[in-house]
Amino acid sequence: AAVAMPTKAELQKAQAMVNDVTAADMVALKAKSKTPAEVAAKHMELAAQAGSEAEKYLLLQGAFHLYVKGEDYDNAAKVIETMNKMVDFTSGS
Repeated sequence: AAVAMPTKAELQKAQAMVNDVTAADMVALKAKSKTPAEVAAKHMELAAQAGSEAEKYLLLQGAFHLYVKGEDYDNAAKVIETMNKMVDFTSGS
């Protein structure tokens, strides 16, 4: 079932958590020791285990941006599909 879009407070709290769990990957990306696709795949893995919907949403959003950066538009589209299934944009706004 789809959930309402996370609140700003939920997103801010989740962002700190996401920054924490993805920090090493982002460093590797900057150092070019990992490709955007590799880091995006890790984001997808983390999203599947995320503790909250807000964390999951942010990880998916991050994966989307990484796939686009790596010009992997097929996977970027799959992420959008996943996000659309997850978030009910019609409720709560």
